[in-house]
Amino acid sequence: MKHSYLTKEGFAKLSAEYDELKKRRPQLVMHLEEARQMGDLRENAEYHSTKESLAKLDKRTFNLGEKLKTARVIDKSKIAADGKILLGSTVTLKNLDSGAQLIYQLVDPEEIDIDAGKISVASPIGDGLLEKRSGDAVEIKVPAGLLKLKILKVE
Repeated sequence: MKHSYLTKEGFAKLSAEYDELKKRRPQLVMHLEEARQMGDLRENAEYHSTKESLAKLDKRTFNLGEKLKTARVIDKSKIAADGKILLGSTVTLKNLDSGAQLIYQLVDPEEIDIDAGKISVASPIGDGLLEKRSGDAVEIKVPAGLLKLKILKVE
């Protein structure tokens, strides 16, 4: 069984979304029944729209359920024990070209929140930082070109 790894906050967020989707399903089923009673299903846009929404909700609910079932919550106190950048690490970087300082937390793709500085470990930057240590200089190929970064701190 393949495990997924989530931060404590990410697990709580996905659990809340899962619970909300489970609550919304009966409403959509009821709406689908009402739309079905409106007549000819071939030309009933509301029926088809609701049916599509229900299918998307079911798919998302199933995927979240599987992810939560196999999830392992990351203990942040043990992340940087050996100084390596791992999933859940918060990393302070310096862009060697612009001099800008960046702070990112590497998270599971489900937890991405660019505004909060949470980037996916599967992204080019996240993947390029994995297993590196404080003090390392890295070059990461991104769609815009080559990114030259110095790792200042790993937490």
